[in-house]
Amino acid sequence: MVLKGNLNLAGENLSVVGVKESPELVKIYFTDGDSEMMVINLMSDKYAKKNGYHVDGEGNILNPTALEYIPSA
Repeated sequence: MVLKGNLNLAGENLSVVGVKESPELVKIYFTDGDSEMMVINLMSDKYAKKNGYHVDGEGNILNPTALEYIPSA
């Protein structure tokens, strides 16, 4: 498990894709087909359990709106 928390996406339609774009950019994309796609960069310290400011000490996402959104085309 990488992160956990309520992303307000429909679980039965959830799609998750991981992409390594470079050593500094390892992204996971989330969508349910209805909502805007969300993305996190796993290499960002924002989501690190230790010293991360978007997750609590157990790795729960504190504010799902802090994830980056990709506008639908």
